[in-house]
Amino acid sequence: MSHRHHGHSHDQSSSHFHHDHSDHIRKDRKSLLIAMITTASIMIVQIIGSYIANSVALRADAGHMLTDVGALFIAYLALRLYETSRNDKQRLQRFTFGFKRVEIVAALINGVVLLSVCLLIVKEAFERLFGHSDHVHGETMVFVAGFGFIANGISALVLFRSHHLSTRSAYLHVLSDLLSSLAVLIGGAIMHFTHIEWIDPVLSLLIVIFIVRNSYRLIRSAVRILMDAAPKGSDGIMVEKVITAIAGVKSVHDVHIWQIDSDNSAVSAHIVSDGTRSHEQILSDVRTKIENEYSLSHSTFQVESGEFANQHHCNGCESTSRE
Repeated sequence: MSHRHHGHSHDQSSSHFHHDHSDHIRKDRKSLLIAMITTASIMIVQIIGSYIANSVALRADAGHMLTDVGALFIAYLALRLYETSRNDKQRLQRFTFGFKRVEIVAALINGVVLLSVCLLIVKEAFERLFGHSDHVHGETMVFVAGFGFIANGISALVLFRSHHLSTRSAYLHVLSDLLSSLAVLIGGAIMHFTHIEWIDPVLSLLIVIFIVRNSYRLIRSAVRILMDAAPKGSDGIMVEKVITAIAGVKSVHDVHIWQIDSDNSAVSAHIVSDGTRSHEQILSDVRTKIENEYSLSHSTFQVESGEFANQHHCNGCESTSRE
């Protein structure tokens, strides 16, 4: 029986990977910090501007910004915890995959928060459409929303090329802020010149559609990873067929494929040899084939003889045999 773990086969390539991954973490963390400071600044300006302009929309948008500051902080904290835990040997004895899924949990929280924000926007929009609203100073709205639009644009550019799921979820928050500021900017300009004040809540409802669509995708991605679903483009049946087709393989059982985080996936399987080739040869061919076909470099394969498989076959393990 041969049992090998191939998560880090080559020291040089592994070192290069970890160096790149560390750079990605530092860049994403820096981007999140810039976005967090920028968003907090916008929120303060909007709170002050909402009272000057007598604008409920600006006050609601300031509340939106407050929620996003919290979301950005969660994403920043997740990356920070993941980064510091990588060198904590005591923690890694209990959390053997590290804290890679901290960012997934943070992304899930961010997605739920986005949906909650949508409910607040819808409520505010309908109150403005069907309820009584005081006169709004459109020119002040334009000035404040214009500041928010520029600042959110800077944050969106900073986060655009982020690598981690939690950082990308924060990018969606900032993008929703950008569109929200644009809606308030356009609404304020139109109201200033036409005095048609129902345009602002209508634009807000259109923005909600975009936010719901993206937050749904974010939540779905996070839930799939937390449920250990196979990454897109691969599944157990496909991997079984690829392994079974390799010379020397009699059958395959107990195949598992899952995502550790947004960047790393893993596969494990029990492979029964037909006895015509050595376990090392089979193992080498399987690992190479799986890496080339599905980019699953974090692999654990157990090669067994037919006799061993018959004696110790696990209950409930489905087996794929060569016909």
